[in-house]
Amino acid sequence: MAIGRDWEVGDIKEIPKSHDSEQYRLNFMFQLMVAGRISEVCGQYAPKGADARVVDLPVNGDFHKAVLFVIKTAKRKGKLRVAALPLDPKYEPWAQELLDYFEEAGDDYPFMFHPNPSHSKRYAQWVAARTFGGLEWPMKEYSKAIEVEIDKGRIVREAINQRNKEVYLLDMEDGTRLWFNKIRDGVVRDHVPIGERWNVFRSHALRKRKNITNKFFYRFDGFQRAAYGGWTEKSRVESMPEAESHYSHIPLEQMAGNIVMLESLASLYFPKLLKPYPANGIPI
Repeated sequence: MAIGRDWEVGDIKEIPKSHDSEQYRLNFMFQLMVAGRISEVCGQYAPKGADARVVDLPVNGDFHKAVLFVIKTAKRKGKLRVAALPLDPKYEPWAQELLDYFEEAGDDYPFMFHPNPSHSKRYAQWVAARTFGGLEWPMKEYSKAIEVEIDKGRIVREAINQRNKEVYLLDMEDGTRLWFNKIRDGVVRDHVPIGERWNVFRSHALRKRKNITNKFFYRFDGFQRAAYGGWTEKSRVESMPEAESHYSHIPLEQMAGNIVMLESLASLYFPKLLKPYPANGIPI
């Protein structure tokens, strides 16, 4: 159900009437386009209008106009990344609309729905629940950590492992012996498997969806996806050249005004974005 067409944000009684459906619609458009977390859009790390910059990026001897959205990456203490979008609508039809909205905001926050960032984020989450209601997202299997109280008679040995953590060697029911991390006296950390399942679609799935688009449609490699989305997985970061590794850790205030560095970050992946969408949308 489309915001502003099938229903209005004002229909949700808990949402203040100070912002309209169009602002929330653009909020989710932006979150998708930059592979953002909700806190990077309308929460603690929200951008200001001035964080959108228009540049000409060189690709194979030609220059292409692009908008650089400078994102403060949550879970990395606000370290900067750059989500670059081609302004030519044949490559990205939403880029100009988002740029116009940022330019209108100027030094204000385009997507802050309450002075308190946590309240702003909560309002957006409520709107997302209504917007994406009925949709689901496939979740892969994983293991969940749990605390387990043990019979101390099963403890064969106590030790300190290579990570300087206290561990128990326990007798198992099948006759084997296994090491477990000690949480506290007589309690260890174990894991239970959580199988593949479908989960409700909320705004964070927009970030996952954009990563899939970057991987399979635009053919980003692991490092390019990490640069775009701000991931820090070891397998991706290890491929980072030393120069990028250095300047991507420069404090925010030292890098925010350096358009050369921002363009350099965008150039890591921008040429791959010059690929028109299929007429019937992205086939993934």
